[in-house]
Amino acid sequence: MGGPSPVDAASGPAIGNIARARKLFAYGDQDEYWDHPSTIGWVKRGEETHPVGCAVVLCAGNEGFKHMFVRDGKCGEEWVDVAGGRKEIVTIGEDGFADFWANGGSVSVWVRKSEAAEGYGWVAEKLKECHAEEESCER
Repeated sequence: MGGPSPVDAASGPAIGNIARARKLFAYGDQDEYWDHPSTIGWVKRGEETHPVGCAVVLCAGNEGFKHMFVRDGKCGEEWVDVAGGRKEIVTIGEDGFADFWANGGSVSVWVRKSEAAEGYGWVAEKLKECHAEEESCER
């Protein structure tokens, strides 16, 4: 990090990825999830000019997750953590909900996998393919 006393922050790449996700995906209506003392989450649903949106989970304690609604019509979409802490792929259920995780003392920013590939150069080989069992979806 820069400034009068620069330090080499281990979280530097994650902060850059989070800032980029905010610029690219943090648009539209927001739903917030404040139902746990050390794990919070929110979803930005996107808007007409930025339709994708994102899901964010912040854990001040141990790792945790939020069961959050992304939006109707997203069934079967695969989302990844562009902050880099989580390697699994999350699949949106037929009800528009999914479980989004973050490591302890960390933040995860989840976006649709196809947009992560475009905006971050992420490829499937870099992601650990560990799908949680999800509801079956009809496309």
